[in-house]
Amino acid sequence: MTLCGEDAVFLYHSRSKDAPPGRGVGEELHAPEATYAALGRFPDWRRALSNFADSPFILDALTWGSVEHFFQASKFVTLEPAYYRSFSVDSGSRLGGTHGAEIKSAGGKRGLPLGAADRAHWEQIKDDVMRRALLAKFTQNAEHQAILLATGLAKLTHRPLRASHTRVEVELMEVRARLRIMKTAP
Repeated sequence: MTLCGEDAVFLYHSRSKDAPPGRGVGEELHAPEATYAALGRFPDWRRALSNFADSPFILDALTWGSVEHFFQASKFVTLEPAYYRSFSVDSGSRLGGTHGAEIKSAGGKRGLPLGAADRAHWEQIKDDVMRRALLAKFTQNAEHQAILLATGLAKLTHRPLRASHTRVEVELMEVRARLRIMKTAP
């Protein structure tokens, strides 16, 4: 299964500026612009790819406001079930209705820090947790699914705000490939 080609590299984050495909900061386009014309018709398409994008979905019988909500909450599913549920929209908690960096912070050291053994376990499962959340988001939100599919075989990369590194988003490209297969299956 081919995840990406070399004709385009798109970079996104939660506050990406709206620009045509290939014209964003850190992007490359070695294909005709028309290849990604459908993608360019979605305003702020880069932001829709972000884990912080407001894109409610249901997973594990709870509604989550974003991929980041589910991802951060999943660190606590067995350790602190009430805290886990507080990240969900269904909880009615302030945390479940919060967006942005506050969610990431609540799942990090400023929330409930993980001990060494729990951190090691999280490191082993976090990529699978991310895949599950991304698949739920992009199968339950038609517009965001259309945006992801319109990225074609572009390499999708992410640079968090104030970060010096850029990450190739393998899990997101795996979900994109899976959606393509689902779309073509009879």
